[in-house]
Amino acid sequence: MRDLEQLRQQIDALDDEIVAKLERRAELVLEVKKAKQKDNIDVYSPARERQILDRIAKLAAGGPFPAQPLERIFINIISATRSLIGELAVSYVGPQGSLGGEAAIKQFGEAIDHVPAGSLEEVFAKVERGDAQYGVVPARTSATGLVTKTFDLLMQSNLVIIAEIEVKERLCLYTRGSGLGEVQRIFSDVHSFARAEEWLKSNVPAAERVVESSLSGALRKLDKHPESALLWLESLSGRHDLHPVASGIEGDLGAETRFVVLGSKSPSSTGKDKTSLLCSVPERAGALREILQPFSVRGVTLLRIESRSMRNRAWEYVFFIDVAGHEEDPKIGDAIRDLRNLSSYLKVLGSYPMVCQS
Repeated sequence: MRDLEQLRQQIDALDDEIVAKLERRAELVLEVKKAKQKDNIDVYSPARERQILDRIAKLAAGGPFPAQPLERIFINIISATRSLIGELAVSYVGPQGSLGGEAAIKQFGEAIDHVPAGSLEEVFAKVERGDAQYGVVPARTSATGLVTKTFDLLMQSNLVIIAEIEVKERLCLYTRGSGLGEVQRIFSDVHSFARAEEWLKSNVPAAERVVESSLSGALRKLDKHPESALLWLESLSGRHDLHPVASGIEGDLGAETRFVVLGSKSPSSTGKDKTSLLCSVPERAGALREILQPFSVRGVTLLRIESRSMRNRAWEYVFFIDVAGHEEDPKIGDAIRDLRNLSSYLKVLGSYPMVCQS
């Protein structure tokens, strides 16, 4: 058996190799920058980045290194070297540290320019004006289902969906160094208090709960009250000099939100893609069967379909549809063409890389 010092020396040698390889990767990315500038290609390519992450996952399958941390490491390697080509401005609802901000970091990595917005409308406006290259908005929650406001805005916008992100809403209780038994006051938003209700009643029943929807506001109050704690998302761990004293305290362990990334054009096909679209048809017998037929006859896999009444149009429904495949695929393109002939309104919301549930 090798002694501890020998093992540490081998780890140090491997770390030296990793740093050298990362420097070489950065040099190659600078060459990519020249090629992209010459051909006027976008800095961010969701299709290419998804291919890299999928390849890394296959390489590491069955090994001892945990899969999710490995993906996180490579997302940030990609993010850091991507910033050598040009930093991305990404907009989302809420401040840094919000669920939208967490989704942005999960998709783009740490090396981005955060452009917080006060509403979904503002996110769309910032991307449309060019204040941000991309927007991150919620599309579906496990608690309430489809976020119809997002799709209403997509119907009115020229922006398209270029990627999707799933974020599990895990909560932690943070302090500036106090122990759990010293906590007399907790700052958080109404939603988080409700989700952690059972844990709070069992573990800190006497602590005062102070509603604070702004992370920046909660942090300022935390500084003024050393006996206080912050109930916030797990993604804050290691930031703002916060120390987690309890984690996984949400009652609904399965709660998650699916976000979509907004951009100006759909990415190229990866071979493992999803196409989202919406169409409207008058209410009539057999309408659902009619709109599904163009896909079923071509063997296209239907991933999801939902419907609701269309605003300002009595007796007409809009269907939200996800199918497997890319709009560039002949089968998908032909099915959309046939569906357009059956619909009073149809819009392709985007074709983008499909992600597996995490």
